[in-house]
Amino acid sequence: MDSNEQQRKDVAQADSLIKRRTRYGVRPKTASHLVNQLLSRHGIAQQQNANELQSIWDSVVGAKWNQLTRPANLKRGVLEIVVANSLVNQQLTFEKHKLLKSMQKLMPDMKLKDLRFRVGNVN
Repeated sequence: MDSNEQQRKDVAQADSLIKRRTRYGVRPKTASHLVNQLLSRHGIAQQQNANELQSIWDSVVGAKWNQLTRPANLKRGVLEIVVANSLVNQQLTFEKHKLLKSMQKLMPDMKLKDLRFRVGNVN
């Protein structure tokens, strides 16, 4: 047997071993994936988003209304705002368009479409 032929056999055998050891579909998870999984498991990301939303809402409505209102739920681009009473509800409804535009400028990635006000417990 010639040395070139032996080298080809060795390479073919090594290639065969490598192919048998390769496992498809099982990859180690990245650090960012693990961090995101931990944050979501403990609800930290949601709490951070809620705090960010609260601070942006407070800056938009100002000191006059921030004690009487709080952002509640955001579903499908509609932000629900809980207000202390029907008077606040009516006044903010009059300013709804202006408030919505301000929120959209401050949070363009949220794709806010509408604001809805409901009377409830603000605390």
